[in-house]
Amino acid sequence: MRAEAILICIALLHKAASVCIGSCRNTSEIRIGALIPSYRSVLIASAQVAVQEINENPAILNGHKLVLEMKDNAAFGDIRYLTRYTISKMTEFLTDPRKPPIVMMLGPTISDIKIATAHVSTSWDLVQVNPSFAPVALLDKVQHPYFINTGEHFVAIYNEITLEMLHHYGWKKIGVAWDDFAIFSDSTQALLYSLGKDNVTTVSAVIRDGSDAAKFLDRLEEEDVRIVFLAVSNLQRVVCQAHSRKRYGAKYVWIIQDATLAAISVEASKASSSTNCTYSDLLDFMESSIGYYPYRKVNGKNSWMTVGGKMNTDVKKTIAHELNRTNINIVSATTYDAVWAMALALNASLPKLPRPIDSFDFFKNDMSEVIVNEFRKVRFTGILDMAARITHMKTLHFIPSKRT
Repeated sequence: MRAEAILICIALLHKAASVCIGSCRNTSEIRIGALIPSYRSVLIASAQVAVQEINENPAILNGHKLVLEMKDNAAFGDIRYLTRYTISKMTEFLTDPRKPPIVMMLGPTISDIKIATAHVSTSWDLVQVNPSFAPVALLDKVQHPYFINTGEHFVAIYNEITLEMLHHYGWKKIGVAWDDFAIFSDSTQALLYSLGKDNVTTVSAVIRDGSDAAKFLDRLEEEDVRIVFLAVSNLQRVVCQAHSRKRYGAKYVWIIQDATLAAISVEASKASSSTNCTYSDLLDFMESSIGYYPYRKVNGKNSWMTVGGKMNTDVKKTIAHELNRTNINIVSATTYDAVWAMALALNASLPKLPRPIDSFDFFKNDMSEVIVNEFRKVRFTGILDMAARITHMKTLHFIPSKRT
């Protein structure tokens, strides 16, 4: 009987030690949350590697330890169920009795769910960080002041390279065509939103088949639009018709992202008579009219020193090793860079906060305001191969076309 009583006491003491309520604090920790489904192992590994590097760097966070807490929001069902499930996981962060609470959140990964969680994060004064492309609705910083977009997908047409190029050339009449896949649609809607704010006239269309492509090209001709952003997976639908109409060459600029640009050479080898387009036609179009694509380099090099003091190639090998792979994908890179961006924003915020970081409160926005303001100033060189909102602007390159 006495032994049982001792075991009960030990169990109760263990439970009390593992649950912090009220005054339980660990001032040496800064907690950030992440909503990542368990099947996205590449994102999990990338985030963990970034956190490890940050905690090994004594110049970051003034002696605080960065703690990444992940919630598995993997679920199966329609979008409404997925949204409800993800919100329930997010609520676990918000109602966690431990102190300090999370001060920022990474994710989620699905566009429609991002919108729902952004509404919640705004209500709770929580900075939400998105490491990939975002729905256009979340670009409204009045409605979503705490939603931060740190990186664009490498096939996304809306990214810092695109915006810099538009400002550089000052174009005021632009055509935009895209697939209705989420990977293209969200990014293109964001581009159109940005162009509208800059009073740029656009001729836009979703390309689902050859008929859509023909109508789009008709409108380009009617309104004499000669600069076109193209974000479609089946390039032949547009390119072959544009070639047959002579809508390419010295007086035209067709802007195609790096990934789809690579695909055009593959499609060129598959050109058939049904498209009235030959291999030579596609290559002629590609070589004569495409105005730019971004180098996947920094300062013209394939490898460079990252903000963490390691070569980007070595960081990628470390992440790949964690996954038992030989390489990593672009989403892995954007996730790694996003976590570094969060740490750098917190590092810059610490001396400017009105109270110690461990007293962060979801019902007061004074600390979130400081964090989000510092976040928007963050610039650094990460491992991302493409220019993104958080990477060093020297990744921007303009490659002249063969236009005369």
